[in-house]
Amino acid sequence: MDNCARLARYIDQGDDNAFGELVSAFTGCNDAEWYVDNVANIAYILSETLEYAGARLCIRGSGREICIDTYNKSVSPGKGSDLVSFDYTLDGLGIDDYCRERYEETR
Repeated sequence: MDNCARLARYIDQGDDNAFGELVSAFTGCNDAEWYVDNVANIAYILSETLEYAGARLCIRGSGREICIDTYNKSVSPGKGSDLVSFDYTLDGLGIDDYCRERYEETR
């Protein structure tokens, strides 16, 4: 859970370097940007008219998972962990914009 709290804080602060270091340490991949682009799982949240509303971007490493929910602006330790989450207020890293762009590319 400590990683989730730190990740939520990094998103709020827009701290790209700290975000990259945490993703690299968590996944064991030295290139966090490549990992997010090529390995991370993104589940899109759509409105009833199939418009993008948000996403759940999940990062896996060492048998664990961290998920960033851009719709609810929260970070949680993976699936089935709805009881524990850490909220963020600002998306200083543009994660929602990134996920929206990825969704638009699939349409």
